[in-house]
Amino acid sequence: MTGHTRTVSALAASFAAYLMPIAGTRPGWLGEVLSRELRGGAGSGTAPDPAWIATEVAVALAAQAVLFLLAYWFLGRPGLLRGLGSAAALLSMVLLLSHAYRQTIPARFLVEADMAPERPAPTVCHVPGVRLAATTERVSIASNDPIWVVRTRPPRSYGILEAATCSVKALDLTNPAGHISSAAGAHALYKVLGPPGGQRAEFVIDGRSGHLTPVDVPVYSAIISTDGRVTAWLRAVPGGSPLLQLEAVVREIDGAIERVVSLGALGRGDLDLVQIDPAAGTMVVSRPGRELFVVGMDGSLRETLPVPAEIRPQHRSFLFLREGWVVWDAYRPNQTPRVAWSLPAGKGTHRLQKGRAISYLAASADGRYIAIAVTSAVHIADVPDAVYVLRTSDSAEVFRRRFPRDTRPTMAFAGADHFLYSDSSGIAVTVIQ
Repeated sequence: MTGHTRTVSALAASFAAYLMPIAGTRPGWLGEVLSRELRGGAGSGTAPDPAWIATEVAVALAAQAVLFLLAYWFLGRPGLLRGLGSAAALLSMVLLLSHAYRQTIPARFLVEADMAPERPAPTVCHVPGVRLAATTERVSIASNDPIWVVRTRPPRSYGILEAATCSVKALDLTNPAGHISSAAGAHALYKVLGPPGGQRAEFVIDGRSGHLTPVDVPVYSAIISTDGRVTAWLRAVPGGSPLLQLEAVVREIDGAIERVVSLGALGRGDLDLVQIDPAAGTMVVSRPGRELFVVGMDGSLRETLPVPAEIRPQHRSFLFLREGWVVWDAYRPNQTPRVAWSLPAGKGTHRLQKGRAISYLAASADGRYIAIAVTSAVHIADVPDAVYVLRTSDSAEVFRRRFPRDTRPTMAFAGADHFLYSDSSGIAVTVIQ
C-alpha cells in the first residue's frame, strides 16, 4: 500500500471514532452525543457552556487523531498481531471515551473543589446514639427551648437534649409507628400511624413535662403553633370552584375553639402553611417557589416578604425568626444554589460551591449565625458532605467540618453560643466563638 493510499485509508477509518458508543444517562454514538450537545448545550436544559462544549469537541478530535494513528500503524503491516493490538486499543478507547463524557468532563464543569480549610470549634461534649429529630420546624430554637432528639437505633424513641449539661431526658414516645412531624419550641405534634386502612392518632407533647394531649388533626400536613396552643392546616374552601381556593383552619389543642381564616387575599392556587404565631396574631403562608406572605388572623395581608429575585424557594426552603428570615434555593439542576437572609445582625447572600445542594439549614435565635449543611447535587463525583457556619453581619465563615458523602448531618443552635450537629455516631455540642 502506497503512502498516499495508506494515509487516505487511515483518515477515512478515523471517522469511525464518531460511531463509538457512549454510555450514561443519555447514551448514544459519539457523533450523536456531540450533535445533541451542540444543539442544546452541554448542561442539559441550560444555556450552552462554550468551555464545556469546546472540551467535548477537543476530546472527540483527539480520539479521531488517535484512531487515525492506530489505523495508519495497522495498515503499514497488516497482520494478526497488529489486528489484536488494534482491537485492544479500540476497546480501551471506547471505555475511556465513555468515562470521559459520562463523568470526567461533566464533573469538571459541574463540581467545584472544596478548598476551604476545616475550622473546628471547641467541643463541649459528644452525645452518642442520638440524632436531631427531623421535623418540619422552620422556627429557630430560642435559648430556653428544648432540643428534640431521636435514638439512632431501634426501637425509635424521642428525648430532650440539654445542651448545657449534655444530658438526654427520655420521653415516653416509644411506639414504633409514631413520629414527630412538626415541632415549635417546647411543643411538638406526635403522630401514631395505624394499620393500613386504619385510623391514626395525634398528640401534642410538651417537651418539658412530657405531657401528651390528644388532638384531632384531619390532615397529615398540619403544623403546631410557636407556643404549642393551637394546630393549623390548610383546606379547600367548601363548594369552591375548580380553581383551588384555600383557607386556614386554626384549632386549639383542646378542641374548644376553632376558627377559619380566609386566604382570599392571596388569590387562588397552591399554598403552604409555614408558621402560625397566636401571640402575634399572624401566620406565614408561602406560594411555593414564588412568594411569602404574613397573614393576620382576620385574613388580611399584613406583609409580603421580599424574596430576592435570584432565589427560588420551594416547599420548606425558608426559616423564620421573630425579627427576620432566611430563604434558600431548593435543588436547581446545573445551577449554583444561593442563600439570602435578613436578620437583626445583618443582611446578605451566600453562593454555594458548584455541585452542592442544601440538605439542612439552621439559624441562631439572635440572628448572628447561619449554619448550612450541604450534600452532593450530582452523582458523577465523590463530593463529601459538609457543615459550615456563617456570621450574618459579614458572611464570614467561622466553622466548617466535612463528612463522608451522604452523611446528611442536621444542626441546631441552642442559646447564644452552643452549636449542635449530628452525624452517624451522635450529636456534637460545640461553642461558636
